[in-house]
Amino acid sequence: MIHKWLDVADSAIDSYKAQQLRGELAVFLAFMDSIKPESVLEIGSADGGLAWAILQIESVKRLMTVDVRKSARYKWLRPEWQHRVCSIIGDSMDSATVDAAGDAADGAYDVVIIDGGHNWENASADWNNYARMARPGGIVMVHDTQGFYNVQGFDVPQLWSCIRAKLETVELVSMRGMQAGTGIVWAGEGDWWDVIGMEQE
Repeated sequence: MIHKWLDVADSAIDSYKAQQLRGELAVFLAFMDSIKPESVLEIGSADGGLAWAILQIESVKRLMTVDVRKSARYKWLRPEWQHRVCSIIGDSMDSATVDAAGDAADGAYDVVIIDGGHNWENASADWNNYARMARPGGIVMVHDTQGFYNVQGFDVPQLWSCIRAKLETVELVSMRGMQAGTGIVWAGEGDWWDVIGMEQE
């Protein structure tokens, strides 16, 4: 089974510009396929490589993507897939964008993927605004938990530290302390997501 998702990961990275590492992406896709999600929200879709990979999961009936760039309108989107994909072009921190994403699935997605801005302001706002949209028992994926070669202002590892200190998590790591990292969190009831403030301490 994993061989299928390794092939999908290769195509997503090589042909559709997915910005993930091969092993992490393949395992995450295999895990997603095993839980049979029907609705997925992706914050930070860039060129759509991960979106393309997610659409290889047959159970996914609705994929909502959010990105500030107009290039996020995917040229590879097949006519038969168009009813499965809806894209919001806008800043993920804008209240109108948050409201549109929440309204699209009545605020309850099976999977929420957070991979937007990587500084503290963006990353923490995306967590606070969108993690809550995962249904109880669903999952939230946080990408780039390992940072990127100690680049300053790349604060997702700090966000991830706050999350894993208070919530049940799993992390897929190909290059520890160097690049990428895929964090998985199980969504709970109520304000389970409320683990950080909006200001960096």
